[in-house]
Amino acid sequence: MEKEIIPTIFAYDVKTFNDKLKSLSQFARNIQLDFMDGKYTSNKTVSLEDMKLVKNPEFRDINFELHLMAKNPFLYIDYIKNYNIKKVLIHFEAFDTKEDLVECILKFKKEKIKCFIVIEPETPIEEIEDLNLIKIIDGIMFMGIKSGAEGQTFIPVVYDKFSNFKNKF
Repeated sequence: MEKEIIPTIFAYDVKTFNDKLKSLSQFARNIQLDFMDGKYTSNKTVSLEDMKLVKNPEFRDINFELHLMAKNPFLYIDYIKNYNIKKVLIHFEAFDTKEDLVECILKFKKEKIKCFIVIEPETPIEEIEDLNLIKIIDGIMFMGIKSGAEGQTFIPVVYDKFSNFKNKF
């Protein structure tokens, strides 16, 4: 399996977002866009509307993935499908029920967008071990920090969580 580091654009203002996108596009073929709605996390990044530069033809060869740190990912499907985004990462903890999570995953997949779930460091892996859920997602991202801010210290317990999950599945 080939390994790759995928750079992330985390920006609170449009100028920073656009500058980072132009810079990263010079060498990266895969870029993750971080979006926070201010409801799932206390911080808020530029809006998806403000990320519209990703639609420019100069970026058509870049595979964008969107890390949605948002309370209601359903609200963003129309933006995502029109922004050349190939993969979305949605937080397990952002949903009130597993049924809502499954419904959201299926909506993204209907739009031909890969869907990963993200789990916070404190969430036990048993919460996501539902085999039906495992069968419909395209992958899992284990957060090594609490979502919402850069510059945090890595939480080492995530190593064990990842290792246990990998051994099981």
